[in-house]
Amino acid sequence: MILSRFNRHLQSQNWLGVILDFLVVVIGIFVALQAADWNQSRLDREEESYQLQFLYEELVNKENTFQVEIKERQDILEKSFVASMLLTKDSWQPNQRKIFEQNIFSLFSFWGASFRPVSLRRLIDGGKLDLIKSKPLQNAILQFENAYLEAIEQTKYSYGGSMVVTPQITASIIFDGMNIVSTDKELLDNQRLRGVVRDKAVLQRIQIDTLSKLQKERQKLIKILEPFIK
Repeated sequence: MILSRFNRHLQSQNWLGVILDFLVVVIGIFVALQAADWNQSRLDREEESYQLQFLYEELVNKENTFQVEIKERQDILEKSFVASMLLTKDSWQPNQRKIFEQNIFSLFSFWGASFRPVSLRRLIDGGKLDLIKSKPLQNAILQFENAYLEAIEQTKYSYGGSMVVTPQITASIIFDGMNIVSTDKELLDNQRLRGVVRDKAVLQRIQIDTLSKLQKERQKLIKILEPFIK
């Protein structure tokens, strides 16, 4: 309709009509573009809100369970160091042999961050981080991402060391099923066993420190996120 009217005005040399038709078209295009921009901005705000809410909920849920996990790992670590310290003695009292047998199996445990949270993968790998308007919040999320990447690399390093020393622990002790049949002397005189037990306990300690640092970064990001959560 606009085009046919424009042609009629042009043929009749009705320049005022031509100008008005042209303005109607321009204004219509401008309004349509503005409406599209407004709608896209609304969708971006909704997506930003959803991503931040998802990140916040995942962080809070993990914080609640992570502290329990750290405490459990610390308990295991204490047992590992008890076993390590007992191997430095010249001889054992009967109760110390029993304590060693109860604690040595803690050295076969290993833990650490092995993958990034889903919320981080959605934000960063999914290209959603640019939707977040607050640059300080963007930087805080990236800092947490870097902390996670460092923790994953530390896990890889410690796991590699664990794969070396753990078989050496097993090879240095004579088992009958789950029972240790090595004599006290065989255990206490075995310098290799003493060394690898100490090394494994140190690797476990490194992982505890790494997880604790990651928990602090998580708690920091939660506080930064709170004002953005409805």
